[in-house]
Order: sequence, then structure tokens, then C-alpha cells
Amino acid sequence: MRGFELQPGHTHCVFRRGASWFAVPALSVCEVVLRPAIVIVPNTQTPLVGLCHVRSEFLPVLNLSPLLGEHTSMLCGEAQMLVLASPDGNWGLLVDQVVALTSLETSVAPEGRSDSWFAAILGWATYRDEVVRVLEPSVFYRLAESTLEECWSARRAIETDRFEQDERGAPTALDAVRVAEQADCAVTQAVTN
Repeated sequence: MRGFELQPGHTHCVFRRGASWFAVPALSVCEVVLRPAIVIVPNTQTPLVGLCHVRSEFLPVLNLSPLLGEHTSMLCGEAQMLVLASPDGNWGLLVDQVVALTSLETSVAPEGRSDSWFAAILGWATYRDEVVRVLEPSVFYRLAESTLEECWSARRAIETDRFEQDERGAPTALDAVRVAEQADCAVTQAVTN
């Protein structure tokens, strides 16, 4: 389900990320800022880059790596950040350069699988002879949330399994040291006898 309906005359914020061009509906953009200081969040993966502080608000910061097939979350070329609005609060999207606020004639993309990153693409347009992917920010944010939840759920499951093994008396690292000490004592006794 899409939050924005593409209609002629709607203004879009057009930006670049590497050699790729994107746009989001201008109504979803609160502001454009220079890339702020970003704090990395441990045990996360793309598209979450980290958290930043903008105008007395902590924002999650995402990038477009999943749409570009990249596996890195932090790229030095991303000099600006779009602050985007969502029902759950504002969030940041790192971009190389915001190019324009302009009206785009967009060809609507067919709706694909809702769990694919390409579900965030509303359609395509052209700007200065460049193909521009028009994004639905709320879908991109939802996909990022779901990816992070899967990552953290998997990590919690691993930690829970490890804790349950320790509770059941499964060998721990300390047990391994004790066994090694006992074996060393046994070898020493055998040698001295």
C-alpha cells in the first residue's frame, strides 16, 4: 500500500547517490542538512548507518545501499542528509547531493513483492536526461525496520540459545579450562609415577 499517489504537478526532491538518481515527494522532506556526526549502532546492518542529533532530536540514519546492491553502510561521499517525516517520527537519509525541487512526470512502477527493497520504488522519471527512481519514503523506512528486526531477532535467538545451554549445564569456557587442568594433572601424575 502506497502513501503517496503520483499525480502530475507534484513537487519532488531530486538527489544523487553515486551515479544513481532518486527523488522523494517533497511533502515528505522536512529539511536538508549537511551530514551530521553519526554514532554507529552495534550489531546492525545496512541500511541503518547509525543515529544522529538534529535540532534536539535523535534520528535513525539510513542510506540507499540495499537499493544499489551495496553491502556497506557508511560511504564518505554522502555529504548531505534528507530529514524525512514518517508517522513514527523523523529519520535521516544520506545522499551525495540534493539537486532540485521540481515537478516530475513519473511512470508508475508495478507493485512488486512487499518484502523486496524495490517495493519502495513508486516509479521512474527523467531529470536532465537522467533516469530518476521515485521512492516512497514510508515503504523504505518500513523495509529498513523489518530488516533490522530480523537481524536483532536472530541475534537474540543466538544469545538465548547460548544462555540456555549454560543453564542446562552444557560445557562453558570455564568448564573447558577445568577439564584441561584436570588432564594436565593426570599427565603430570602419570609421568611422576
